[in-house]
Formats: sequence, structure tokens, C-alpha cells
Amino acid sequence: MAGEAEAKPVRPIAYLIGAVYTVIVLIIVAFAYGSTDLWGNFVGMSNKHIDFLVLWFPAVLLLATQLLLPSKLRLSKSELTVVYAMSTLGAIAPTLHGVLPSFMTELGFGVEWEKYLPIAVGVTNPLFVPKSKDIFLGIIQGGRPVPWSAWAIPIAWWSTFLIVQYLLFVTTAMLIRRLYIELENLPFPTAMGEACIMEIATSPELGRRRWFLVGVALGVVSTACIWVGELFPGLGIPSQIPYIDLTPLALLPWVPLYFDFSPFYIAAGYLVPSDILLSAVVFYVILFIIIPPIATSMGVFGPFPAGISQAAQPMPWDPAPYSRLIYGFPQSGPGWINWGSYSWGYSSVILGCLYASVLWILFRLRSHVVLGFKGFIRSLRGGAVSEDQRFMRNVGVTWIVLLVAYSILLSAGTYWYVPIHVSIGYTLLFLFIYCLSQGLARGYYCDGFGGLYHGYIHAVSYATLLGMAMGLGVPHTPPQIDANVLISYSYSRLFRSFGATHRWPRTIGSRTLEMFRLGALTGTSYKSMMVSMVIGAVISTLVAIPLWLWLGYTYGIGTKWTHAHGFSCNLGLTWIYMNVFATPYVAPMPWTVCLWYLLGGILAVFLYILRERWPRFPLHPMGLVACLMGPVMFMPWVIALILRQLTLRVGGFRAYEEKGVPIATGLLCGWAVMLVLTQLVLTMRQIGVLP
Repeated sequence: MAGEAEAKPVRPIAYLIGAVYTVIVLIIVAFAYGSTDLWGNFVGMSNKHIDFLVLWFPAVLLLATQLLLPSKLRLSKSELTVVYAMSTLGAIAPTLHGVLPSFMTELGFGVEWEKYLPIAVGVTNPLFVPKSKDIFLGIIQGGRPVPWSAWAIPIAWWSTFLIVQYLLFVTTAMLIRRLYIELENLPFPTAMGEACIMEIATSPELGRRRWFLVGVALGVVSTACIWVGELFPGLGIPSQIPYIDLTPLALLPWVPLYFDFSPFYIAAGYLVPSDILLSAVVFYVILFIIIPPIATSMGVFGPFPAGISQAAQPMPWDPAPYSRLIYGFPQSGPGWINWGSYSWGYSSVILGCLYASVLWILFRLRSHVVLGFKGFIRSLRGGAVSEDQRFMRNVGVTWIVLLVAYSILLSAGTYWYVPIHVSIGYTLLFLFIYCLSQGLARGYYCDGFGGLYHGYIHAVSYATLLGMAMGLGVPHTPPQIDANVLISYSYSRLFRSFGATHRWPRTIGSRTLEMFRLGALTGTSYKSMMVSMVIGAVISTLVAIPLWLWLGYTYGIGTKWTHAHGFSCNLGLTWIYMNVFATPYVAPMPWTVCLWYLLGGILAVFLYILRERWPRFPLHPMGLVACLMGPVMFMPWVIALILRQLTLRVGGFRAYEEKGVPIATGLLCGWAVMLVLTQLVLTMRQIGVLP
């Protein structure tokens, strides 16, 4: 596992097994999702988010299955890899990162669905959902058969839209694979854990397997504070996570003194390179511990009122210090006038650093980019090319077709109000943010544990500005419904709503790149990896949408299913009311944001130059970007850095690879197993199968 393994062939039967396994994993995750709240958080389980499971659950289930089979029926390491790559995309599909938000957001705002449902039905595009209140009531109340004929067009629309989106990410990842995986050599830390699982599943040696089992035991025991109370409610033990929050004491003004001791984040951090861990800790201390008291004493920040708690995963509207520092004060109080109205605080600097990092890497590798482009043009003209070049030419042509097809779907979904060239430009920006940028972040520090989520307010604002520039989003008074309202709603659903442009691509765009790194570690050809992800994308989308409809109509999302009471993520309605809900989402981006972007970009380039001249320089730009993970990252990564350095100093890289990585990986797997088991029990209890 220390180096890149030589690519080996994959038997066709592996793809068939992968397809079946993908459906099995998808059904399990979808069923577990039935007892989550409207944001996909585990009900009663300290708000642990179910989407974390897609990182490890498919892998640990695959490992157990492999070890239980007779040796002659077991798959090779490469074959296990393609099965896992296929199923991990499938596991994402029925979650809030998958198809769920895109086709089920018409149901309104949480418990207020009765108020918003008639409006949503009146303005929705018939391509998206049936325009019938009765049909929606069926899925909210449950206990009814699915009216498949009424859902035929929406199923066809969203299946096509999401499959094209999936495949666009897969082909984009394929095109930048060589730049990111081979030339830039991004580590993709979680891929090391996944490769460890594949090694344990196929190697007769018991060394790593023993340490892996130690990690599994640690994962089960260390998460007992979360699952014991849920599996054994008679004990009266509440679910809780290990943390200390000193923020309410106001020991330091505007400092998030929230210290998380979650074993999950410690184990995940242990896989992250030491320079990224150190950089993240240093930048966090500077931004969130040193600067706030100084700025408060200078009058730049307003006084901090005691008693405000720091949320583990803060949201834009939270009064918690981390939220205010990341997003800025939306009201732009006098203490924040130096930031500028809606300047969104540190996140502007951090995202500027991330975007500049991508551009810097592309600039540094520009000769490879130019050579690849020239080779593509030469192959189109019929020049002599190798088999590999011919394959990449076909991928390039497919990418262009998918780019145009996705843009056409965007324009068609807005009643052709948005011109094709505008849709193409938006799609390119979409890929830059959710594949190149967030793929780079995940490549360094495992984003997907909650990291770049805190930058989504910016991505939403890009589409908001574009829509406003086109004259969309004009406020109105219900029940008035005009052409602008219809178009604005459709535009918002496709260009800036949850699922379409936020949660789902944030995960998928970077996961495809990680799968290519995993393939390199396990000796699986990139062609096999691409084929597996294409199959996984298509199958999971085709299965997840009708499956969710059946679950909703059977159990009712307002009664026994998901506690959603009418799914809450309909940000499309924001554009109808304009400034009624989540004001920061619709506010025009001020010019000060550009200055903070520029500052972040300058910091990134400066740090890259320093590291090129002095390779031992300890700070890395991605450490600054990792600060978006927030308070849940800080203390676990301090602990992870100490443990990682102790392992390397005492036992060297060999001890880290053969003992440390298996223990950390096993802990994550044990954590996933207990949470899946617990959530399945909670779902069965919720729908009445268990008492």
C-alpha cells in the first residue's frame, strides 16, 4: 500500500456483482434514512449526520461479505475496488446529498407545509412534480399507493437530469485525474483507509487484520455514548457526544471555545497529512482564538454577550461565534462595518484561497494542460494516436456532449428563459466549484466530514446574482402568480436549490476523484474505475427516485417517515417571497467580498511560493481552507496530529501504515456499523415494526 500498485484486469462478473451490491446498499441506507430529521440528522443520536455513513458503511459490509465467502469465490483487490466505487455512489443517492432534495422539495417548509404547499403546487414546473395538492397529501400522510402515472414525467425528468449531472462529474474527474492524482499527487487521506480495507479483504496475512479489529472494537466502544441509549431505551441513558463548550462563559469574546472529542474526527484526522493538520490548527488558532479578542478590544467587533453556546455544526443564522466569524454579521452592525455589509466574514478569504489554489495548480501544470488539449484536437483531426489517447478523446467528446446536455436541461427547466450560453457558463462554474475546487480540498484533508459546507452561501449567491441580473426573483404578493414567478421558481430549483447545486455535488464531485486515487492504490485501472462509477451513477439514480416515492407514500413523510412534516429544503420559495426566508441567501454580493477573495488568493499563492522555495516550510494553503470544518475539527485534529507524530517518531512510516492506519480505519468502520444498526432499529421502531 506504500506505493501505486500495477493495474490489473477486472472480470465482467465484478460489474454485475457491483450492480447488485449497489442496490442492496442503497436500500439499506434509504431505510435507515427513514428515522432522520428533515436535515438528514439521526433522530436522538446527537445529530450525527447519516451521510457520513457513505464513507465507510459500503466498505465494511463488503469486507464482511468477502471474508465470509469461500476463498475460491472471493473477488480480487481490483474487483473489490470497482464494486466499492460503484456502491459508494449508490449509498449517497438516497440521502440528502443525493436525489432526495431535487425531486421532493416542493413539499414546503417543515411543519408549515400546509401554508406553503398550495403556493408550491401553484408555481411548480410540471416537469418537476405533479401539480396536485391531493397527490402531495398522499406522500405527506402515507398509507396510500403510489400514483405512478402522475409521477411518470417528473421521474423521467429528474432521472435524466441527475444521471447527466452524475456522468458530468465522472467525466470531469476522468479528465483531471492525471493532473490531480498523478502529477499533483493529492493524497486523498480517506482513500488510504479504503485501500487498507481492500488489502485486509484479499490478503492472507493477519497483521493488519488484527489491528483493524482492534480499531473496530474501539469504534464500537467509543461510540457507546451515542447508541446505547437508543438501542436500550429502558436504561434511560441519553444520547450524547463527548464535548466541552466554554463559549457561554465569555472567557474570550467571539471565540468558539467548543472542544469536540469525537473519536470519529480523531480517526479521520489521523489519516490526514501532518502538514495539513498542523496548518489547519495554526490557522484556526489565528482566525478564531487570537484575532477576535484583539478586534473586540479595538472596537472592530461589537461586544460579545455571555450565554451564547457554540453549535457543533453552525448554520448561517446561528448566533454562535464561529457562524458570525465565518459569515459575518448579516445586519452589519457598527462593530462589523469594516467587513462591509454581507461580506460573510472569513469564508470569503478561505474560499478565495481555495479557488486561487486551483488556478495556481493549473498554472503550474499548464504545459501538461496544453499538451492534453493539443492531443485531443489532433485525435479529432484523425492523427495517429495510441489506444489510451483514443480513450481519452472519447471521454473528452462525451464530456462536451454532457456539458451541452446538462445546460439544455437547465434552460428547458426555466421555460427556455435562460439562454443556452448562460447555462453553459453556469455549468462550467458549477464544475469548477464542485469538482475542481472541492475535489482539491478533499484531496488534502478529507472534505466530506462537514468542511466546505460552510462555503455554500457563496455558491448560492453566484446563481442569485445571475438570476437577479436577468430580472428574476421580483417580489410578489400571493396568490398572484405571473410569468416571472413561474420562471423564478424553476430557476431557483435548478440553479441554486439544495441537491441541485449544494449538498449533492459537493460530495459526488470530490468522491469520483477519490475513487481514482483508490484505484491507483489497489492496482485498478482508471478505465475500470470510470466504468464502475458510470454504472453506479445510472443504477442508483434509477432505483432511488421510485424507492423514495414508495417509502413516502407507504409511511408518510409527515407522520412516520423522516420527521420531515413536508420536506423543508424548498429554497425555491425564497425567490417567490424574496427576503422572507434566509435573507443572506438572496442579498446581493457586496464589493468587499471581492477584496476578501483577493486576500485569500494572495495568501494561497504566497504560501505555495514559500513551499516551493523552502520545501520544509510547515504551513500549507489547504490548512486555511480546512478551517471551514469549524470547531468539530480543532481539538480532534490536535489530538490526531499528536498521535500521528508519535507513531511516526516511535515506529516510523511502517508502524503508521501497518498498525496506525488499520486501527483508525477500523474505528471508523466500527462507528459506521453501530450507527447503521442503531438507525435501522430506530426506523423499524418508528414505523411500528418494533415496539
